[in-house]
Amino acid sequence: MGYSSERNGGGDVYARSADGVGAERQLTAAGPYRNSPHANLAGDLVAIGPGPDGSADLLVFRAAEPDVTIPFAASPGVGDDGEFSPDSRLLAYMSARTGNAEVYVAPYPEGPTTHEWKVTTTGGAVPQWSLDGRSLFYWTRSGIWRVQVTSTEPFETGSSQLFVEYEGPENGWDVAPDGSHIIGIEALPPPRPRLIPNWFAELKRRLPTR
Repeated sequence: MGYSSERNGGGDVYARSADGVGAERQLTAAGPYRNSPHANLAGDLVAIGPGPDGSADLLVFRAAEPDVTIPFAASPGVGDDGEFSPDSRLLAYMSARTGNAEVYVAPYPEGPTTHEWKVTTTGGAVPQWSLDGRSLFYWTRSGIWRVQVTSTEPFETGSSQLFVEYEGPENGWDVAPDGSHIIGIEALPPPRPRLIPNWFAELKRRLPTR
C-alpha cells in the first residue's frame, strides 16, 4: 500500500504492507509535492505527481528504484492522478491543458508523445480502472461516470454513461474489484449555528417542572 505524507514538510511517498505487518518504508525523499502515488497491480511501478519542483508533471518510478523517476507526461496542466491499467500497458490521467480537466489514456512506457487517446469531452478527473480492465471510471461534479473499453490495440471506448450520482470529495471514492459499485465518502453539510430567541423561556418549556 502506497501513500504520501507531509510529515517532513513535503509530499514524500511511503509504503507498507496492506495487512499492517512490517515496518513502513520511505520510497522518495527528493523534496516537496511528491503526491498521490498510484501503484500498478503488480506493485512494481508507481505513478506520482506533480514533480519535485511543483510543476504539473506525471512521473513514474520502479518500486525497487524509487530515486530514479521518469517523466511520463510533462505537458502543462497534467494532474497527479495517474492510474495504471491492470496489465500495466496503459496509463490513464487527467490533463487541463485545454482549459478544462479531461481524462486521457496513453501507452506505457511509451507515453503520450507516441500516442494519446482522449476519453472525455465534457470534463473528468481521477480515472480508475475496473480490475478486468474493461471499464474506466472517472469523477465529475455530477457523479461517477463509466466508459466501456471496447479495444486496447488500439485503445477504444464506448460513450460515457453516468454510473452513480456522487457528491463526495474528488479523491474520496474507489471502485469495487468487480466494477459493480463504488465505495465513497459521503459529503455531509457542515454544522450551522442556530439562533434561538428568548432561549431561557424555550429552555423552561423543554425541561420538566418540579
